[in-house]
Amino acid sequence: MAEELEITLKPTSETFIDDPTSLDEVNVDEIVFDISHSIKDINKLHVYHSICIFKNMLQDIIKLQSNSEMFHRFRKQQLEKYYQININDLSSNSNKLESSSKVTRLSTPPLKSDTPPCSPPLKFARVHKENFNDSIKETTPDSLDDRNEVKSFENGAESEDDDGSQNGDAPYIMMETLREDYDANDIGAEKFYELDNIRQEIAYNESRKIKDQNSHILKGFGLAKKPTLSIEEFLVRLQTYSSSLSVSVYIQAAYMMFKLCILLDIVPLTDLNVYRFILASVRCSTKTLEDIYQKQKVFATVGGVSQKDLFKIEVGFLYLCNFKVVFSENNLQRLLKDNFVDLRQFMKDDFNDN
Repeated sequence: MAEELEITLKPTSETFIDDPTSLDEVNVDEIVFDISHSIKDINKLHVYHSICIFKNMLQDIIKLQSNSEMFHRFRKQQLEKYYQININDLSSNSNKLESSSKVTRLSTPPLKSDTPPCSPPLKFARVHKENFNDSIKETTPDSLDDRNEVKSFENGAESEDDDGSQNGDAPYIMMETLREDYDANDIGAEKFYELDNIRQEIAYNESRKIKDQNSHILKGFGLAKKPTLSIEEFLVRLQTYSSSLSVSVYIQAAYMMFKLCILLDIVPLTDLNVYRFILASVRCSTKTLEDIYQKQKVFATVGGVSQKDLFKIEVGFLYLCNFKVVFSENNLQRLLKDNFVDLRQFMKDDFNDN
């Protein structure tokens, strides 16, 4: 009888790596499929996936807004499907909602008649990634870099509780009590608040005063001519020299742009203003979500604008958003699974966009 030979099995190894190493390896149709079938969500995306989503959403919005009829059809679909808002009733109810005490108004800066209609072109500095990262490091914001304040805090007096006692335990609520008081019906409270909030924001932006303010602010985002970089190349440049930009930053920036352009319909996105809107939305998202990010001067150099212009578009973007730049994970997940997937499908069906 022949001696049995023991065959050594080769250890299993991965033959496919999901994480892309560049934007060229990302296919938007595959992302849409994975998101729509719950294979991927915001927690399973690579940063290049999020850049691809942001890029395609911006390009789709620009193309969609070029056709007024298609744009209003898609906006009506989104408002009715996810927010139970009838777009035909917005004009009749806007005055009533506008006068509601729930609508928060901001002080409007004085308008200047001599405001230039557009801004100078972006100026991209030629930088090398190796030298750039060695010479300019990402740091905490200047407002948080206070050595004296930290030192005084470390050597300061002991903290006191509300009752005046020192070194006491802070009051807290027992977890068991929270479970007892929890009502399962409160799950829909966040969704109800969001629906009501969208209605209020639409009414807020229908006001003549706010329309004039927004029209004035939008002038600061327009460029004199289209930059040499495409939207994709511009986003890759930002990611290359700003490593603190995470998946959440791009997805939240995409959500804010979708809200401003589609849901609220206050930003007409074009090839001339999309670059500054990218800078403003990404910068505001970074400051909201990240603990460590680049200084203003560094990010302005990467974005091809001056520090003064970067400050202007940041403030202008905050006014357009009514200073609402903090969103829950549910909002971002809905953007991916509902709004983004619907937008891509709408562009394919009605614009034959492949």
